Parts: sequence; structure tokens; C-alpha cells
Amino acid sequence: MNKPNRQHFNPILKITPIGGVGEIGSNMTLLESEHESIVIDCGILFPDEEVFDLKYLIPNFDYFESEPSKIIITHGHQDHIGAVSHFVERFPDAEIYASPFSAELIRNQFKERRIRKHINIYKEDDFFEFEPFSIHPIHVNHSIPETYGMLIKHNANKLAAFFISDFKIDEQSPYERPFDFEKLIRLSKDCKERLLLADSTNILNPSHSLSENDLIKDIEEIVAQTEQRTYITLFSSNIHRIQTIVDACNKFGKDLTFVGRSIYKYTEAAVKTNQLKHLQNVFLPDDKARGQEKNLVVLLTGCQGDFFGALRRLAKNELTGLNGNPGDKVVFSSKVIPGNETNVYNIYNELTKKGYDIISARDKEIHASGHACAKEIKILTEKFQPTHYIPIHGETFFLKRHCELIKEEFPKIKTYFMNNFSTIQVDEKLDVELVVREELEPILIHGDYLKIDREKISERRKMATKGQIFVSVKQEKKYLNFKISMKGLPKEAEDQLDNLRIHLKSLVKVNSDEEKIEETVRVNSKRFIAQVTGYRPEVLTHIIS
Repeated sequence: MNKPNRQHFNPILKITPIGGVGEIGSNMTLLESEHESIVIDCGILFPDEEVFDLKYLIPNFDYFESEPSKIIITHGHQDHIGAVSHFVERFPDAEIYASPFSAELIRNQFKERRIRKHINIYKEDDFFEFEPFSIHPIHVNHSIPETYGMLIKHNANKLAAFFISDFKIDEQSPYERPFDFEKLIRLSKDCKERLLLADSTNILNPSHSLSENDLIKDIEEIVAQTEQRTYITLFSSNIHRIQTIVDACNKFGKDLTFVGRSIYKYTEAAVKTNQLKHLQNVFLPDDKARGQEKNLVVLLTGCQGDFFGALRRLAKNELTGLNGNPGDKVVFSSKVIPGNETNVYNIYNELTKKGYDIISARDKEIHASGHACAKEIKILTEKFQPTHYIPIHGETFFLKRHCELIKEEFPKIKTYFMNNFSTIQVDEKLDVELVVREELEPILIHGDYLKIDREKISERRKMATKGQIFVSVKQEKKYLNFKISMKGLPKEAEDQLDNLRIHLKSLVKVNSDEEKIEETVRVNSKRFIAQVTGYRPEVLTHIIS
């Protein structure tokens, strides 16, 4: 921990990540001045595995002592905007600020949740008042349009903090301007102390990320070379990549259709905000595309092997009218996110068995990361010249490696290793300290957008993995009636229903205490079935008086 050697520390600025540090997802950062508090982003984190109707995780709002005055959105990825509806429900008076494209995505989220809330639109020349600071959006490159870093500048003291959770440096992109270093340097050059909070996602890659421009040649070759169907799966939010595919279809006379809800959602928002052009020249609705086997490009959701994704449905021959034929190409214009390897490679195998030709980023330049590699981190550091450096947006291992890189390459910069709910704070003398706090668990949201306790997920897991026995016990005056049913257990267990009923009747006495009956039934049912099958199922007992 880095601390100034003073007894009293009165911060003028506190920066606390509520999510997104030590993990990739649920990004949310609290900024506090002496006068107000605001939030940057509010995203979701997908669970490690698809289990028990658990939809996603959101940041824990219990840390907030008061309602933030506003929330500022940096860009439209779900790990940055996916929990905004939950934020609005908790803090209904906070103002929302988003760029046009991000705002359109949030409106769609609100429509689905039946939330009515105004969204303030900002452009990159605007700034936000955060007394006594101003916050300036800085255009950066990323894998989704309208991505911004936020420069937090004290209006009197010589202090600037540049918060940039997702970025890359793409000088050649045909779809957006380069990273706006000129504005960043101009606004911060007079500052004595400069804090940099920067993306750690791709820190293990020592090189420089590819430009979207680098992909055009290979994507065009793939689209041009075949008269059969070409299936392309990618992240639905990558509008620049979709633009490359649209342009290639226009150039080579191909039709284009989509399969998957999220692609429609993102492309509709992109067309509406003029971020995607010429789509109408090549697009076929799926009802017209069905049955067309030549000169058709099909964009699919599910590039990470998602259970409900269109890619998995293709592998299972479940795309009515759009199932492919041997020799059709399936193009993976994406990288496999760590943890999803098994799901994706299972789909590779299924597609290969059906005769599809698979093309991945190992074969051609068809994917560019949206996150800065180590060389880009160095370029940003050299241009901004921070005095203090705090890695964010990445798993704990990435954060540590990021700290090590800065210490090695820029030894004069003070680096800080932090996790969620720890705070970087700066006082009026521009001294900086890190306050370490215990992390709060994120909130679990299940399929109906409601919170669910962790112990309930544990109960679901036990029921799903161990099976269940349901025992109803009706107490008559002189005898007990037992009705028993089983779920999720092998036939050998079900064959023992009558024997289990006889066994329980021999153990449970008439007019016994209800708690004693429940405990006797639970313990002995488990033991009985364990002896027969090896399973120790969950037992639910219902006593009827």
C-alpha cells in the first residue's frame, strides 16, 4: 500500500471501483468529491457456467452511502451498460449520460424492462461538471463505436485522472478517428499530478493489436471466393467488423442475413445512429433468405459456444431453412474468451463432422482485439506521462502483470495494485493513497431479472446434481400414510419406492413431533437410497395433519 506520511488525510477526490477490477465484467466505478458523487458505467458479469437459470451478476450497490447525482457511460458493451436498469431502480433520481449509440442500446434495455427514464446525450466535445472537477470525454479506439475514456480534471488544483477502462490504439481504422491524444495532452499538460487508470485485459500480449483495416483483405477474399453459403460468427457489438462484411457483400454481389437476437439489436441501433451504412443494399430478412443456398452470407450469434446462440443451433441442424451443406464455410471472426474453450471446440467438432470448412483467426487475419496490448500500454503511458498508475479492467493476474510492466518500463511512476471496493484518494496537497477494503459480493440475477441469494443457487445445485425425494406424511389417529415420489434418480432407486415406504413406516411413530418426523424421514431416506445407488438425494418432507 502507498501512503503519504501524514496523520490527517482530507481527500478532494476518491475513486472506488465497485466492479470490473480483479474480474472482466460488471464494470462500475464510483467517483466522490467533497460535494457530490457520480458513477462511471454499470455493467453485468456473466457467470462462469450456465447454471440454474442464473442470468448474470451485477455490482453490489450496498456500498453507496448516498444516491449518485449522475451516471456516465463510456461505451455500449454489456459489461458496461447491462446493469443500468438495476441502477435506475435503485437510484431513480440519478441522471444518465451516454453517447447516441450507447443511449440507443440502453433505451432497448429499458423497453424490455418497462422502465421510463430520460437519457442525456453527450458528444465528445461536451464535458460534465463534477464540482470542483470537470470530466472530459476522450475519444479512444475499441471494438464498438463511440468509446470514450474520461479525463477527470480539477478546476483549480493541478490534478488530472484519466480513466480508460477499454481501449486500443488503431491509427488505420477506416471507421473511426484515431485515439485523441491531442485533446488528452492539451487538457492535462498543465497538471502537476496525473493519475492513469487503464485497461489490463490484453496485457499478456507483448505486441500491438491489429487494426480493423488489417482484416479487410482476408474477409473480402472469404466472401468473394465461394458461391455456397458462408456463415460468419462474431461478437454482435462489433459494428465495425459487420461494416467490413456489409461492404464485402456489396462489392461481390452477396446477400446477407442475420440469425440471433443480439445481432438485430446492435445493428438496428447502429443503423439508427448512422454507425452502420449500406446494410439495406444487401440485407435479406430470414424468411426470404431461407432456402437460398448460393451467394448468401449468414451472420450468427454465439461465437463463444453460447447454449442458445445461433452457432450452436447450426451445429445441431436446428436453423430451419438455413442449415448448411458440406463444403459451406463457417468463419470464426472472434477469439475464444478464456473459460469458453470447451464449448467452442465442441462446436468445431460438430461442424467438422457435418462437412463444414472452418476458418478461424489462426488461418487468416479475420479478428482484431478491442483491447490494448503491452506496446499500446507503453505508448499511452509515454504520451500521458502519469505520475501515478492504477491498472483496472482485468482479472487479478492481469492487474499484477500490468503493475510489473509499468514498474519495469517506467520506474519513476508510482504504481498501485488494487481490487474492487479499495479506494484511490487524493488530498488538497495532491498526495495520493490507496485504502484497501474488503470486497462485497456481486448480486446474482436470475432469469426473471430478480435478485436471488447465493444459498438458493446452492440449493438448486444440490437438487440438480443429487436428485430429489418428495415424502408426504399424513397422520391419522392410529397409523401414518406415506406418499413418496422421486426426481432425477436412476431406475434402481425408483424400483425401491415400496421398500422405502415400508422402511419409513417402521421408523416413524404415530403422534410424533413434526420436527422429529421430518428429521427421521430425511436422514433415513438418504441412507436407504445411498445403500442401493450410492446417491444421497435431497429429501423434502411435507406433513399433513
